[in-house]
Amino acid sequence: GGVHAAFGDGTTARVSRFSATDGSLLWSASGAYGAAPGVVLDADGDPPVFGASLVDKFDRVTGTRRWSHNAPGIVVDLHVSAGAIVVAGNTDAAGSSGFLERLRATDGASQWQSTLAHAASEWMNTTSVVVQGDRVLAAGVACAANARPERCDLVLWPRGIDGTETGSVVPTFDLPATGRAVAASSDTTVGAAF
Repeated sequence: GGVHAAFGDGTTARVSRFSATDGSLLWSASGAYGAAPGVVLDADGDPPVFGASLVDKFDRVTGTRRWSHNAPGIVVDLHVSAGAIVVAGNTDAAGSSGFLERLRATDGASQWQSTLAHAASEWMNTTSVVVQGDRVLAAGVACAANARPERCDLVLWPRGIDGTETGSVVPTFDLPATGRAVAASSDTTVGAAF
């Protein structure tokens, strides 16, 4: 067995595999993943690594890069499920829109892309993606244009695993009759879950 770690310092980003038995380095590879790379494991235990606008998949034993994919923007999250790799991110640093992209697990080829947007928002930030069965759900925040103080909402973008469906949903929550609701700052990370 082994443990995978992805790390970056702003100039160098690496993914490494360490022995689960004694912590020794088994392999390491560098990539243009930015300052905050992420790593997950697919069904075979091979690690897709993501960050900046790059997704690479490595062989878990040898560390050989199996494939590389340039995403249409800044990758913030990746979810692996039943042969599908779904990537979520933001198309630019200004926060004008986000994206979802499904990659084929065997070679990283794009199966579909979907633009994430939310009407009447000044900017938005896609933060996470989750896949369950034939459903994909991306989550993030969108902030209203010209609203002062800043007004930001949780936004969900549901999609089918085949890339169907469009649009966004702003869920509403019933607040308790007593107690307090705490406003979250606009840089709050929201996790998607089924």
